[in-house]
Amino acid sequence: MGRPGMHSDAITFNIFLIFTGAAILATLALYARQALIVAYIVLGLAFGPWGLGLIADPAVIRQTSAIGIMFLLFLLGLNLHPQKLWKLLQEALVVTGVTSLLFALLGAQLFGRHRSHPAASRCPGLVCSDSHATVVLPAHRDQPGAMSRYALS
Repeated sequence: MGRPGMHSDAITFNIFLIFTGAAILATLALYARQALIVAYIVLGLAFGPWGLGLIADPAVIRQTSAIGIMFLLFLLGLNLHPQKLWKLLQEALVVTGVTSLLFALLGAQLFGRHRSHPAASRCPGLVCSDSHATVVLPAHRDQPGAMSRYALS
């Protein structure tokens, strides 16, 4: 089974690898005028199970990624003013609300032509309105200048 602190030691080692590797690759990426996200992805590929295998245990990867998400959100909270957060929330609610309504209506119309009962077309309409988020929100994020809102520099 292993010693009691084995997972915590592995997580600590993973965090050390990530920060050390990120510092080195980020420096090289900045020097080469490349996006930092590319350096971080390359680092993950290099250290992960399909690269050098330095970080290979799925349970440890899950736990380390949870810590990474918490760290990222913490940094976002440090750098994001409450007024800006409120503005971003309002924008997201408007975009999500309008596109959800449009996709629900479109889905209901398309499926309503093939169904005799109106309630039968509502279910596909709701599914269409929910599934649009995987397309619309990343597209909204990729608008010119939109990512500067989330920069942590």
